[in-house]
Amino acid sequence: MAAKNLDAIIADAKQLLRDEFNQTDLEDFPSEELTVIARKILVEVSMHSPYMVEEALTTTADSKDLTVSAITDLLEIERIEYRTHRTPREFRNWTEYKTGTVSLMINFNPSAGEDVHVYCRKLHTLTNTASTMKPQEEECLIAGTVARAAFDWINKVRPLVDAAVTSLGEMNTVTDKLTGLLETTGSDIANIRLNINKIAKGGWPPNDYANAAMREVQLAQGYLQQQGGYLRELQGNLSVARILREYTLWAQQQQAEYRRALKQITRKRSYEGLPQD
Repeated sequence: MAAKNLDAIIADAKQLLRDEFNQTDLEDFPSEELTVIARKILVEVSMHSPYMVEEALTTTADSKDLTVSAITDLLEIERIEYRTHRTPREFRNWTEYKTGTVSLMINFNPSAGEDVHVYCRKLHTLTNTASTMKPQEEECLIAGTVARAAFDWINKVRPLVDAAVTSLGEMNTVTDKLTGLLETTGSDIANIRLNINKIAKGGWPPNDYANAAMREVQLAQGYLQQQGGYLRELQGNLSVARILREYTLWAQQQQAEYRRALKQITRKRSYEGLPQD
């Protein structure tokens, strides 16, 4: 099976997101963002299942030190073979006492120009023209990219849930105002009934109460319209909240699948005491 290039990895991740999010256009998951996510996940995948490479170095006269700073994309040294071309192979322990330099743990000093084979754990290469990944590593990368992208999307829409809580509080405030206003209107109407047959001096109280009641009814209508607006906004935001809960569960499942995949591809390290002579 041919290795997938970067575009193919991104396309597979998009398809999984499209199937779950049911989108015809994926503006929420542009290729540029998915590529950034995939490169981050690639490092994590490489830490668990690295690209294994043999690098050739040479010794310096009377020195046990080897300079490894020129080895590109180096994550970790797996083994060092010195002296080479022997059966069985002579692997050596070493220490890294400063960045870019390792020292062989041997009880003699090498001669100049002797071959040393350094077996390296490296970051995988993944571009549109080259890839060092195996199929199971590719699937792990896709799973991790999908999980991270899903959580990023959830974090983007989470403010809408906060907006729903705010809308609910504002709607409750308007409801309280409306309740108080209706109580006042009811009191005015009751006063109209009490004063309707009384003879007024210097004015007619029923008319005053009626005018007040009309103004209160108009205010009530305004509050009702405002409440309706908050209710429509709340319904929309609560719908987003429901979808958010569903996608959160799905994203958690994808994350768990990614972790299982990482565990399956993890390359175990071997530690052993090696000869020094």
